[in-house]
Amino acid sequence: MSVPVSSTATALGLLDAIADEVLASRSTSAAARWKADVVKGLADGGGEVPPFSSDPAGYLARTWERGAAGGGYPALRGQTRDMVGILVKASGRTAESVAQPLREAVASGPVGQDWLDEALINTGSAPRSPRT
Repeated sequence: MSVPVSSTATALGLLDAIADEVLASRSTSAAARWKADVVKGLADGGGEVPPFSSDPAGYLARTWERGAAGGGYPALRGQTRDMVGILVKASGRTAESVAQPLREAVASGPVGQDWLDEALINTGSAPRSPRT
């Protein structure tokens, strides 16, 4: 469980950073339209929620998308909290049994730094931090 969480945590954080950059470069009205389009995309693109037992990742993603779309754009900032809560409920596990592997994954070092560096290099930018 910690490997997918480690991999996706960086991607979700980068999506937040990209959203901040997009919004900073737009007028207030254009930013409001962009936020509305993002929420509409979540509401329209999710499809059916598969059973947790057959597709845990799909279940978590689709359940989160529906909840985030219903909460509007500000709900997108709660993605980590919301996905962990969905996992706890769907798996029938205790919050602590879910949280411990996540804590270990985060404590094991920088999550996804190579992925970010690779993305920067592919866009013609140098990474901001040295590779380890």
